[in-house]
Amino acid sequence: MENLSDENIFIEYFKNTSSEHWSYWDFLLTNQAEIITSPPFSDQWTGLDGAWQRRFFCKAREMSQLEDSNWKSRKSDASDPKNFSLEKRSVFNELKTNADGEKKSQMDDNDLFSRHNKEEITPNSSPTRKYSTCLPQLSLHSSLQKIEDISGDEADFDSATSSIQVNCPIIINDIVELQLGSLPCENSRWFINNLDISKKWHIFKEESLKLANDSGLFLESHVQQILSLSHIFLLKPKQHCPLMVKIFGAELLNMMHKDVMQRLTKCKIEFEVFLKITPIIKCLQREEITRKNAVLKLRMLAIDCAYGECAILQAIENIIQRVPAMTLKSPIGEVELCTTYIDPVLSPIFGDPDRDVFLRWSNKEAPESKNRKLTGRAKQPDAIISVTNQLSWGSSRGHGEVKVQGKMNNLYSLCTDLVRVAVFNKDAIDFFNMNCILGFQVVGKSLIGQHITFYLTTLLYDGMYVMVEVGHLNVPMSLEELPAFLTSLDTLLVVSNAFWNNCAMSRPAAEMEPKKRSTLATPNFKELVAKSRDRHRSCELRF
Repeated sequence: MENLSDENIFIEYFKNTSSEHWSYWDFLLTNQAEIITSPPFSDQWTGLDGAWQRRFFCKAREMSQLEDSNWKSRKSDASDPKNFSLEKRSVFNELKTNADGEKKSQMDDNDLFSRHNKEEITPNSSPTRKYSTCLPQLSLHSSLQKIEDISGDEADFDSATSSIQVNCPIIINDIVELQLGSLPCENSRWFINNLDISKKWHIFKEESLKLANDSGLFLESHVQQILSLSHIFLLKPKQHCPLMVKIFGAELLNMMHKDVMQRLTKCKIEFEVFLKITPIIKCLQREEITRKNAVLKLRMLAIDCAYGECAILQAIENIIQRVPAMTLKSPIGEVELCTTYIDPVLSPIFGDPDRDVFLRWSNKEAPESKNRKLTGRAKQPDAIISVTNQLSWGSSRGHGEVKVQGKMNNLYSLCTDLVRVAVFNKDAIDFFNMNCILGFQVVGKSLIGQHITFYLTTLLYDGMYVMVEVGHLNVPMSLEELPAFLTSLDTLLVVSNAFWNNCAMSRPAAEMEPKKRSTLATPNFKELVAKSRDRHRSCELRF
């Protein structure tokens, strides 16, 4: 085989090899020359092994028409797991050595993708994971089953393989036929200082598509590129991927974030009421007043307050009535986190029975997910902000995802939740023709309470669903953390006003339809938003 694409490498191997003799090890030995010149390029043998291993098993599943009972168990030529790992390492080291000179000659310093790949896929940023497919006694079918069964928790491995780490992330690399369409129409473009943001956005999407087809998109390092393939423009202040900075520039990205914030968060903040809250909380901490008396004092303050300020005072009342005096050392689960700590704060802010709006921790499918026919976990956000339609739940106004403290360092899981929130919000805009949708992500922290980041997603221009970070705060886990929470009340008021001003109304379908774009729906993307795995790749985003 000569000059074959990585797709054809697999096809040729499976066609020329009897299915009962299919072997990842044999595939490596047979196709060394082709692997040298095919992406992904990495200086770490585990990264190469993981990428090619996953491609091999996925393509084997596609190529095989056999029933489960026809898969034959067979052992690798290496009888010892450590020896098998060392032999694979020698193969990939040889490939890397042979490829160094060829890669340098092919690398063009002016080529945006090559430089970006080199920045994004480095030894320090490659995720590692103890992965059971290194075991030589696994048949191909059992290896495929292992991929399906791996979840967010680490699997157990014996001592013989405890030192073997393999990179096997989900890679978005199956979008060859994706069409981004033409440039946005002239009458629906975003300009800042005479700079055509929409044109730069289209270039960014094209570059992301090429990167996905060249070497694949890894979730931890390419969240913004992955979302761009669904036309979602994620704007988090000073948290931009290298490709985004290359195309837009850091200064312009900051200007874009401020521009969207000015459009969506127009409110005047009055600090007079908030200044009166602090003495009440201090007296409560010194046990000079009871919790009941503190609540009564807060209710007196709420008599002459505006709508948003009353909602915040209600949230503080709920905290006083629900949390312990001191922060507990015992770990808490996701259900307890949602019902005891998060819901008392967010329900008064985003829920109002008089307006038929409710924050629900239903773990049920979002109605907009039915339109895309998602399956399993993919259509179930942890939280939905819904309105009632007579005696049924109606349209969605927002979505939320929650991770407890044990997941705070699991970047793969956190990035997955962020992508899920973005997709849920976009689907709700498309399905209900909403002007704007709220999203929030809760991440448990060990010392500073529960961290919440708020987002607003809106179809701003043609083919551009902007998802902007509005603010973030820490929810107190006890009365002793309450004074620190009071410093974030202005952020909470901004988010509350932005929600009720933007997320409570729909727009005419005739206005929305020409601007809409489809959500990415390839098998790999569906798997990404439907499952959670443990990864520790470096990431520009803050959670």
